[in-house]
Amino acid sequence: MENIRVIERKIEFNGLIIKARWFYASAILVLGLYTKFFSYSSVNFPLVTMAILYLFYIAINFIFYLYLQYIKKDKSAINLEILSWWQVGSELIALTLIMHYTGGAESIIHFFYFFSIVSAALIFGLRGSLSTSILSSLLVNGLVLAEYYKIIPHAGRFNVPTVDYLVLSVGLAKSITISTAFIIVAILSGYGINMLFRREELLGEQTQKLNAETEKRLHELKQLDRTAKLLVKRDSELNRTIKALEKEKEKSEDEKYKTLAIISNFSDPIIVLDNENKLAIYNHASKEILGVKFSDIGKKVLDGNDFSLDKFKTIISADFNYAKSVEENNNNLGIEEMDLKIQNEARYYKVITSEVRGDDDEYLGVMKIFYDLTREKTIDKMKSEFITVAAHQLRTPLAAIKWSIDLVIKENKGKIDAEQIDLLKKGYKSNERMIKLVDDLLNVSRIEEGRFGYNFNNYKFADILEIAVENLEATIKKKKIKLIIEKNQELPRVYIDKDKIGMVMQNLLDNAVKYTPLGGKIELTFKTAGDRFYVSIKDSGIGIPPKDQEKLFSKFFRSDKVLRMETEGTGLGLFIAKNIIIKHGGSISFSSEEGKGSEFIFDISLSK
Repeated sequence: MENIRVIERKIEFNGLIIKARWFYASAILVLGLYTKFFSYSSVNFPLVTMAILYLFYIAINFIFYLYLQYIKKDKSAINLEILSWWQVGSELIALTLIMHYTGGAESIIHFFYFFSIVSAALIFGLRGSLSTSILSSLLVNGLVLAEYYKIIPHAGRFNVPTVDYLVLSVGLAKSITISTAFIIVAILSGYGINMLFRREELLGEQTQKLNAETEKRLHELKQLDRTAKLLVKRDSELNRTIKALEKEKEKSEDEKYKTLAIISNFSDPIIVLDNENKLAIYNHASKEILGVKFSDIGKKVLDGNDFSLDKFKTIISADFNYAKSVEENNNNLGIEEMDLKIQNEARYYKVITSEVRGDDDEYLGVMKIFYDLTREKTIDKMKSEFITVAAHQLRTPLAAIKWSIDLVIKENKGKIDAEQIDLLKKGYKSNERMIKLVDDLLNVSRIEEGRFGYNFNNYKFADILEIAVENLEATIKKKKIKLIIEKNQELPRVYIDKDKIGMVMQNLLDNAVKYTPLGGKIELTFKTAGDRFYVSIKDSGIGIPPKDQEKLFSKFFRSDKVLRMETEGTGLGLFIAKNIIIKHGGSISFSSEEGKGSEFIFDISLSK
């Protein structure tokens, strides 16, 4: 499809041709009248024919004028193409008729064909001018031949035939010469117009580029203007932000000095490493107790992410012992227990390692906080010693009471009635509970003092299970509990202290029976994986409230819900069980949902 610029150019050229035709149509008429009335010999051309041809020519031109006005509104490229070819074609037909009626080979009208050739060049370029020149040559030469061979009658221009008509070779030589001129003019005008068209297109493209560039520059200027305004606004905002930051910095500096003052005045040591594990901050207590020096500031303490106390020996000059704490640690990198001597006095610390993060959760480093546990350890030691002494002192009379009641119940010292026997049995059971409590206290004391002796060997786990179930068989039947023991294969031999693992099984199974309601269910599941043997005890009991779960393996801890349901118990069973399992190189865990039951799982080794 032709672009709008080409269409407008063709409309303009068609308009020029129509205007020019008004002029040269009249010029042809004047020339014909002149040659008829004022030539040295009169022209043989009727006035009526001349008038008819002139009016026909004018009428055709007026039609073209009206058609062009329509095209100017319509902007149709197809209609414009039709008009352009009609203009050229009708021009050639009209000129050929006039040439015929003005003498054929004798006529001078053929010079007006140049107007049609140039018109075609203006509208169509080289292609149109060449086509028009060839068609003009064919019409002129064809007319000469047709009149000479009397195919059409010859309308002589003069009263007597001229040599142009009488001698074919003369007439053809003239017409061929004129045709050659047609083609030469067509080529020159066509190339010239094509060159002008290309220049016009080039100028148009350059104009478009210039317009686009101008638009771009105007857009950029507008953007720059908006940017300038925005920068002015941002500058104002930046000044306000800088002032706010300066105030915040002053406030931050104050906070920093306050924080440093607080850390400095802590009575317990505090050590802070930066994000490159270099010593950043330490307090006076760290200097006095741990021997950290000012020259250690900026010193790289460790590589990697192992923040155990052993790695801090590069800055801690004091001689100390440490161990990883068994205490649960959810929010920190680690909890350790440390002991050292200061002026021949034993001191104990709990050491918590925590990440230091900024407001935007940016990692800033690591902090080690040392909590002095000396007083707690001393009190705990005194308490353990008291419990040990008290338990030892209680065990002997309790054993004597047990022996005495047993003798009386068995009537070794005389007959007693049924009511007396019932009272003595109740006293016997109470004494047994006291002995159990004393045994638990002694076991805890031995565990803490490292005197809880172990005798490891290979034993059948089935024997341990059988004893534990047998001890609770009566209670299980009484509470109508369904006991399910699932075994994929025969229970293996395990490398354990039989008595200690028996205590673990007895404790866990006893708890399951105690806290499972009437008609409940207990499942025992066993499996082997590699060198480990796993035991699961799952009940449908009361479950453990979430708030009590983290304290479950602590000494003397009993949940409020358990206390309401079962008043008897020491809160030492799970503490003892966990320590026994750890000594066996295993682990113990649980899962529980309040009101739906609990599951305890522990693992032990199959071999030494």
